[in-house]
Amino acid sequence: MGETADRVLPLSLIVLARNEEAAIGRCLDSVPFAAEKIVIDSGSTDGTAAVAAAHGATVIDREWLGFGPMRQRAEADAAHEWILMLDADEWMSEELQRQCRDDLPGLLERTDALQLSRRTRYCGRTMNHYRPFARDHIWRCYRKGRAAWTSDQVHERLRPAPGCRTHRLAAPLVHDSYASVAHHQEKACRYIDLWARQAFERGRKPRLLGTFLSLPAYLLRDLVLRRGVLDGWPGVIAAWITVHSTVMKRLRLYELYRDAGRS
Repeated sequence: MGETADRVLPLSLIVLARNEEAAIGRCLDSVPFAAEKIVIDSGSTDGTAAVAAAHGATVIDREWLGFGPMRQRAEADAAHEWILMLDADEWMSEELQRQCRDDLPGLLERTDALQLSRRTRYCGRTMNHYRPFARDHIWRCYRKGRAAWTSDQVHERLRPAPGCRTHRLAAPLVHDSYASVAHHQEKACRYIDLWARQAFERGRKPRLLGTFLSLPAYLLRDLVLRRGVLDGWPGVIAAWITVHSTVMKRLRLYELYRDAGRS
């Protein structure tokens, strides 16, 4: 691939990480064309920082502020106008690396935001049907000032500005979401608390009766309408944990209101 393969582009790769020693190197190495690589480490107790530095990244220690605020603040650390924001458990497939080498030099000049096509692996298997996991499209690469992250503590989104020139890259970004069911449950517990605290701060009221009455509808939605059952047992398990998390978010929100009433 010659000169194209070796070309470094004026783009800053930023990765948020905490205890991602096993994954961070793969993520960083999958973007060899980035002129700058930054890892924002929030309290890792493993070798994340050392591995990241060994793979060419500048490591910045920062107290955890929530996903949206962390991404917003990280923009100021980037030296380049263009930013690529990945999670530690994501990496560019070889096809996406080739597409970026071929197309990015021109796209960085004539666009403002790029959408990536993400393919998710769950418990070691690629999800082809379950919609929260399979073939989703995410905004992750953008020019500073032409897109902005929401301030959500969890489930944050990048929103291109009105009139922003956009393009979608077809080759897949791979997301190794959960290595096991236990890993999924562990992360789900963290997100449940983050979601509930954010909802509490925004004045959202807990509606437990409606949540429990809607449980069959949630299961139908994720297993059938979102096609979780078509991915076999991984799809069924992922759907169940997702639905269970939906209920637990409301229960945790109720707890926060109950505790606030006692104070």
